[in-house]
Amino acid sequence: MVASLREYAKYFAFPIQTGAKVLEVHGYGNEFHIVLRARQPLRSRAVVLATSGVGKPFRPSVPGQAGYRGIVLHSCAYGNPNGFE
Repeated sequence: MVASLREYAKYFAFPIQTGAKVLEVHGYGNEFHIVLRARQPLRSRAVVLATSGVGKPFRPSVPGQAGYRGIVLHSCAYGNPNGFE
């Protein structure tokens, strides 16, 4: 599975960073500002919060989530890209 995800990321040239400790995430308009330990801060239009192992979904409480107007969806509930255009 890991090899498959790496190939997928490589094919689409996604700028994936692993092993980073995220200290803070702030939403500003259509952009997120991500503060990392020992790395340069990032800006992104989307943030993926990946927790738990395969087959054991966990949805942590995220500060400010109640006011977020976008879709909050665990990956186990994702079926296809319809509605994410």
